[in-house]
Amino acid sequence: MTMQASGTIEGKLWEERPFAEQEGAPKLARANGLDLYHGEIEAEGTFEYLMLYGQDGVTPFIGMTRIVGRLGERQGSFVARGDGTHSEGGVVATLTIMRGSGAGDLTGIVGQGNLVWNQQEQRLTFDYDFEA
Repeated sequence: MTMQASGTIEGKLWEERPFAEQEGAPKLARANGLDLYHGEIEAEGTFEYLMLYGQDGVTPFIGMTRIVGRLGERQGSFVARGDGTHSEGGVVATLTIMRGSGAGDLTGIVGQGNLVWNQQEQRLTFDYDFEA
């Protein structure tokens, strides 16, 4: 049975540094940090992302976040792969819970999620289930 949990995001730490810069080419950067989630997801997310600063003002990114805390009624941790974009309108990302990454009461978790971060909302949502 698929369950859903959502929460708000509170950014706590963001560190960014460029790598592989080249004149006349888009900048590549790496960012890592920490977010707190509140609501049906009460957890801490530690992330590492790689970003490409596009000349059109859109910055695609990919990365991983380890989420540790409570999801619904269960305590534990899991890793989500993120694939999204940052632009003037904010951040939008699709999150995939990595199979085999669950620990504690979240062992066997699978699913998908979405992240939206803009002027109006900072929200994280997961649709998830557990493998038998």
